[in-house]
Amino acid sequence: MTAPLPTRVFSITAPVLLNREVGPGLRRLALRSKEIARTVRPGQFVNLVPGAGLDPLLPRPFSIFRVEGDVVEFLIQVVGKGTAALARIEKGDRLACFGPLGRGFDIPKGHDIRHLMVAGGIGVAPFWALGKALQGDKRLLYGAATPKHLVCLGEFRKTCGKVETISVQGGTRRGFVTELLLAHLAMPAPIQIYACGPTPMLKAVWRIALERSVPCQLSLETPMACGMGLCKGCSFPRRGEPGYTLTCREGPVYEAAAVDFDHPAVCTAH
Repeated sequence: MTAPLPTRVFSITAPVLLNREVGPGLRRLALRSKEIARTVRPGQFVNLVPGAGLDPLLPRPFSIFRVEGDVVEFLIQVVGKGTAALARIEKGDRLACFGPLGRGFDIPKGHDIRHLMVAGGIGVAPFWALGKALQGDKRLLYGAATPKHLVCLGEFRKTCGKVETISVQGGTRRGFVTELLLAHLAMPAPIQIYACGPTPMLKAVWRIALERSVPCQLSLETPMACGMGLCKGCSFPRRGEPGYTLTCREGPVYEAAAVDFDHPAVCTAH
């Protein structure tokens, strides 16, 4: 089981404290919201409203990256109209948002587990908070397109234990993050996997975990417009039973055995 749904969702207009570039097309956005900061769990998300008009119309979901005091931070990849609008927001502006939403990661008990957090690109965002919550042997396996897309490494080293990086193009180690994961799975130790990233990466981690019977929690990337299960835009195939799950309510974090990536992939909207 993953974590329970939030008992309360806040709809607020929060002051923007920071909005700066941290990598190619990547931004770090900070808001002040004591309500969200005090109630959020690792792996939950917040819907940010890109503008006051009708274009773009829908809010955009973002995993919460970092919480300190009453400051809530996000990592944003600029890929479309909505995220471009968020990139133009300046310090001192106010941003409408609502959250926390969804089910976050379940924190296993026990000190003999090696916790492997597998991140692809902007999917690294929820692992600062998860790393802070985990005890014992924990490692962040972080892959991206290029070394410049490996962002906020200093922040992640503070909470995630050892950080191992890999990039598809260039860098000291070239390849996919699943290569780092397979190397760890060859070691004799009880392992728990947590993964967040683009759908092809998640599918690869999902298959590796199921084939080796390794416990694995996946944070899915599906279009989540309303964040409350009303629009049905975030449906994803269930595994072992007919029908679909709604990622914004039953996820975004799932046990690997609960979802089926062999059905047609769901695209991510931005």
